[in-house]
Amino acid sequence: MASTQDAHRADPRTGALDAVECWRLLRGAGRGRIAVAAGGSIDIVPVDFTVDGAALAFPTAPGAAPLQLALDDRIALETDGDDALGHWSVVAVGRATPLERRSDIERVERLPLAPWPPALPRRWMRIAVDQVRGRRAPGVAGTAPAAEG
Repeated sequence: MASTQDAHRADPRTGALDAVECWRLLRGAGRGRIAVAAGGSIDIVPVDFTVDGAALAFPTAPGAAPLQLALDDRIALETDGDDALGHWSVVAVGRATPLERRSDIERVERLPLAPWPPALPRRWMRIAVDQVRGRRAPGVAGTAPAAEG
């Protein structure tokens, strides 16, 4: 098993992050974007989310169109940020399903989440993650590459 220090590093050849580091970054992020492909269209929607074991949970307004289309289908959540090691991006892919059982809803409502804007009433969605990948951009920590042009 890799040491904690190694788990926080990107592969120097590709910038790829391992799964342990991807989940660590997901736990600290809290905000991201979901991508949904359905009906010949692709939607990207900002969401607040929390980590629930090996899944992600996020609130949405009941009947939100992109999420209705994605139920029980593939969905991706992307989040990114900066830390002392540089800029990073993580993508989690899985299947989206609504949380229906009161005990599941109560559990995720106790997890850390700062909804923005606060949306009530809300419906909880869960992404059963089956793939997670990430990259760390080379360069100086906390800076983005200059735009060309």
